[in-house]
Amino acid sequence: MKRLGALFCMLLILTACSVGSWAAAQPPLGLLVAPDATDIKVVMRGWNTWQISYRAPGAPTTWSTDIAHQLEAEHWSSPDKVEYGSLNRSYSRAVSFGFGELWEWIYLTFDPLRPQDAQITVRRWIAIRWWQRLSLYAYI
Repeated sequence: MKRLGALFCMLLILTACSVGSWAAAQPPLGLLVAPDATDIKVVMRGWNTWQISYRAPGAPTTWSTDIAHQLEAEHWSSPDKVEYGSLNRSYSRAVSFGFGELWEWIYLTFDPLRPQDAQITVRRWIAIRWWQRLSLYAYI
């Protein structure tokens, strides 16, 4: 009976890890791409980092404000104490899924010399609660 319980727990942990890995596999592109954007490129910079770039029509304050409103509507928060229209802005959120949390961080910026070129960095990782008690983290 103990073996069956241990096997069930192991299966449950593996299932939860695979669901968490799947959730962390792609950045939330729908929230980060401005309407009518062209030349969209998504480049993976590591296990948990993506660089998203595209050309956005209009002034940078317009498309960055649109993205900021979309993120805030999805319960993302920004630690930055600046108004809309700044050159750089970061957002973060944590989503709990039982045994751990999916942490996401987004950094919006653009080059003042090319204001229509959006540059967005996305980082995602999973923090497993019982590993935190052992002072370990699982990064995906």
